[in-house]
Amino acid sequence: MLRIHQSASAGQAKQYYTQALDRTDYYTREGEQPGLWFGRGAARLGLAGEVERDDFFALLDNRQPGTGQRLTARDKGDARRPGWDLVFSPPKSVSVLRALNGDERIAAALLESAQETLRDIEDTAIATRLRRGGQQGTEPVGNLVASLFTHDTTRALADGAPDPHDHIHAYIHNAAWVEREQRWQAIDTHAVHIDRPYYEAAFEARLAKRLTALGYGIERHVSGWEVAGVPQTAIDKMSRRTTEIEAEAERRGITSAAEKAQLGAKTRRAKGEPVPRVALRDYWLAKLTTDERLAIAATFQRTQVAGEPLREPTPEQALTHAADHLFERESTVPVTTLMTAALKFGVGAVTPEALREQLPHQGLLTAEADGRWRATAAEVLAEEQVMLRFCRDGRGVCDPLGGYAPHQFSRDDLNSGQTRAISALLNSFDQVQILRGLAGVGKSTALGEVRTAIEAQGRTVLAVAPSTGARDVLREDGFQAETVAMLLASTALQQRLADGGVLLVDEAGMVGSRDMARLCAVAERHGARVILSGDSAQHRSPARGAALRLLEERGGIKPAGLSEILRQTGKLKEAIAALASGRGDEGFDRLDALGAIREIAAPDERYQLLARDYADALAQGKETLAIAPTHLEGSAVTAAIRTELKSRGRIGTDEHHLLRLENSNLTEAQRRDAVQYQTGDVVQFVQNVAGGWRKGERVTVVGHNDTGVRVRTATGQERALPLAAAERFQLYRARELAVATGDRIRVTLGGSTRDAKRLANGRVATIAGFTSGGDLRLDNGWVVAKEYGHLAAGWAVTSHAAQGKTVKGRVFVAQSKASLAASNLPQFYVSASRAKGGPGAVAIYTDDKEALRRAVSRDDRSLSATELLEPRSSAKGVWARVREQVRRLHYQAKVYARLGLDHLQERLITHDQYAYRR
Repeated sequence: MLRIHQSASAGQAKQYYTQALDRTDYYTREGEQPGLWFGRGAARLGLAGEVERDDFFALLDNRQPGTGQRLTARDKGDARRPGWDLVFSPPKSVSVLRALNGDERIAAALLESAQETLRDIEDTAIATRLRRGGQQGTEPVGNLVASLFTHDTTRALADGAPDPHDHIHAYIHNAAWVEREQRWQAIDTHAVHIDRPYYEAAFEARLAKRLTALGYGIERHVSGWEVAGVPQTAIDKMSRRTTEIEAEAERRGITSAAEKAQLGAKTRRAKGEPVPRVALRDYWLAKLTTDERLAIAATFQRTQVAGEPLREPTPEQALTHAADHLFERESTVPVTTLMTAALKFGVGAVTPEALREQLPHQGLLTAEADGRWRATAAEVLAEEQVMLRFCRDGRGVCDPLGGYAPHQFSRDDLNSGQTRAISALLNSFDQVQILRGLAGVGKSTALGEVRTAIEAQGRTVLAVAPSTGARDVLREDGFQAETVAMLLASTALQQRLADGGVLLVDEAGMVGSRDMARLCAVAERHGARVILSGDSAQHRSPARGAALRLLEERGGIKPAGLSEILRQTGKLKEAIAALASGRGDEGFDRLDALGAIREIAAPDERYQLLARDYADALAQGKETLAIAPTHLEGSAVTAAIRTELKSRGRIGTDEHHLLRLENSNLTEAQRRDAVQYQTGDVVQFVQNVAGGWRKGERVTVVGHNDTGVRVRTATGQERALPLAAAERFQLYRARELAVATGDRIRVTLGGSTRDAKRLANGRVATIAGFTSGGDLRLDNGWVVAKEYGHLAAGWAVTSHAAQGKTVKGRVFVAQSKASLAASNLPQFYVSASRAKGGPGAVAIYTDDKEALRRAVSRDDRSLSATELLEPRSSAKGVWARVREQVRRLHYQAKVYARLGLDHLQERLITHDQYAYRR
């Protein structure tokens, strides 16, 4: 683990490190290493060997050790940031082994691994701000001044004794030598914070590699790794401080790992009297069982016998796994993110140095963007080029969808924006068209008019959507509609696009680049036209690629736009319009001015207020929707709403406990990794697999090791799970769902009821009661098996699940600091724009308005492979204007050639007649 803490002031740093430097402190008892200087900057200042108090304090005060002269030019006194504390900690099993077996080789491995990682940070992540010619920027400096302190226990706990806890404090002082300026300057550690996961993984990989060289085995787990042979029960007994922090975090409503790390620093006890090492070791051993002590001793004894070194995975295999995993959901990733995933997968076998040597041979494509090196895969670039080429080649080559005569509108309730967009779609000569519209602007109405006009020309319109919920909305609007996945899997459906068919893709912003490229290939193969309808400002696809945005910006298509919001009215409409236009801070402020944003610090009070408001709206007969950015906060909202509704009698007391299968949301690469499986997990096949595995079959995990997973089938047979076929099954965690009469439930995977009725993914229903066998009876009379599994509480949804919904009542959004990592402009825009109505239709509940305002001003824009490798110049020079004019003339020439003389004359005559009637 690597934790980073910034010192608020020199005084605070002095107070903390006075004890760390004190030789009577228990940290330095019985020959422990004193603080050590580290870094090229330290060497330049003449600092080497042991850290002395006066030198350490001088740096905190921005003074040169020995001379007392000011170090950096800017001296802000108490407002100055003196430095950053980087804490390197190994897995608990490492500390347990060193504490109980006295293997001091571990201490050396720990220090060397931390120093190597700190050298990485010095080489690549320490920068300084430069101001030249009115421009500001940062520049790497390649040196730092650091003080290293090695500790081996926690603070004293409730019984006065600490737990084993090896860790190294690396205090980075806020100064570095800038060669170009020939002076010391304050440093910028932004890159350290951004790439903290990489440096953490690098430290742990180096340590694990050294431990394997010493003869220890490494066991990877879902959340990390431990030394093989150390019992988990012993680790738990030596982790009382972690248990304390978790309990305090639960009491305070803290869920994020970062906040828990800070909580540990805030709640530490004062240090007690030093405890002799021998006495501590005896105390720790007394807490263990005989079996636990023997297992730990045997783990150490095995290191005394030379064994075969670990050879897998190789650096190539680790990078391949990382690429397969990351590029399933992202088009490009920082190289450090790729390295992090590879290091975690190959912990104990690979090192950062080995990965860097292999990376140029991995076949990945890399380039620099916004100051960071990013990587993508050739297949990602290829699929983006497929859809871009299809769009560009299809410009100006088709007859208008609505024919050559002006369109006669079939309804008179369309606004001017809708009529312009409809006319643009029907009069276009392009094979691919885009209907771009904000949330709530009447896209469905416009598409209905477009469909009517196209079908009047004898063409077939086949609509698809990325989810079953969006597909069902299309069907309700009169479209022949299927899911994208169904169309791509069915050649019979695809054949319906032949002979001039039109493929309408609704919610196109939620279609990833891989599926969009496949849709384009299907349309090209059948000569079909394509209309993409969506809003690229909303959530993008969970699969890789923001395909709709890329086509809008680089496909050469001029979208037909709808911008007049019809869903909201008054000042709420103005707030949503600001969010839709990318002005997150303005939209937030407008909502705040309406009283829509409520700041309540205490989580219980905040969720109770939301629940009361929600229940009041239900009592008034209003349609309601509660939204949270994360499932974790959604669970808190659900619990509060259920408690409130039970107290009002809307939910019964006949509570039943059902199986709930929670999707693990692992990528295909992760599902091929046996380490990801836990006993009790459920695997469900979505396709047949050779060996007798059938679509829909469920099996339960009964065990796993590094190479395989054992499962039990419904007949009780134990078999090896075919990990190589991971694309054909999904992994679920078995959970429990408490429900009662009156509860709302949401279907999380499509299936069938007991009476063969189709349950669509995303469907929300109310429980009317239960059968004698415990099955659910819904309010429409359908019966759902109690073991169906793919159900969740229906009182709160994420913004991803809410996208596409319109609520003719009130929307309640829970968005605390615990969800800030998932908070951004698209998420906030989607959440706030679901309600139909004016001020009062939306209520947002948070514990920190300012933090939420900053978060929702952040865009979630992802960089495509095309944008990474083919960046556009920001310059608008003469040649750029010439190229644009040439493209325009070429397009016009294709259109005129398509029209021909007869059509051109026909269009001019009908245009004149139409103008005369006007």
